[in-house]
Amino acid sequence: MGNLAYEFVSDVPKRRIEIIDGKQYMQATPSTQHNDVVMNIGAMFKNYLKGKPCKVHSEHKVVFSENDKVIPDIMVVCDLAKRRENHIEGAPDLIIEVLSPSTSARDKGEKKRMYEKFGVKEYWIVNPASRTVEVYLLDSNRLEIDSVYAVIADWELEDLDEAEKNKFKYEFTPSMFSDLVIHVNDVFDGLVESWN
Repeated sequence: MGNLAYEFVSDVPKRRIEIIDGKQYMQATPSTQHNDVVMNIGAMFKNYLKGKPCKVHSEHKVVFSENDKVIPDIMVVCDLAKRRENHIEGAPDLIIEVLSPSTSARDKGEKKRMYEKFGVKEYWIVNPASRTVEVYLLDSNRLEIDSVYAVIADWELEDLDEAEKNKFKYEFTPSMFSDLVIHVNDVFDGLVESWN
């Protein structure tokens, strides 16, 4: 299992394996909600980047070093010399991880530190459960929180005055694309509240 890849483990089909600081992690199959969010964000970037030099990738390997190989949910790469046939070699410009119960701690901890170490310029942590997007920007070799964006239900806003309502941020622009506006509702479009 030295290579990072989708691998067969006995009778278990195609499990994702990541390596962070030399330690291997087997990933669970993403939920439908997780997949819906990945597809929503991926489509936004795919449409926006059409005809531009940057490319969006989903569920594609990134090789930072021999001991650091991961499969982010979404990434944007503008230095196309980093693209290889089966992976990205080096830091993407933007990485987006969609939280799952089994990966949440790692996405916020080990992966965030690894992305920081290797110079990822922008990192989003997207939480389908709370309908939030945390945006981190690289500053002095550290990924620092820039802002948190959330879907706020109408009933939550009813008792707030205009000043309080204006504190909530419903849309944002990635640091590297000043003309791309991300509407938070679109990130979570189509999610169901619960499954039977």
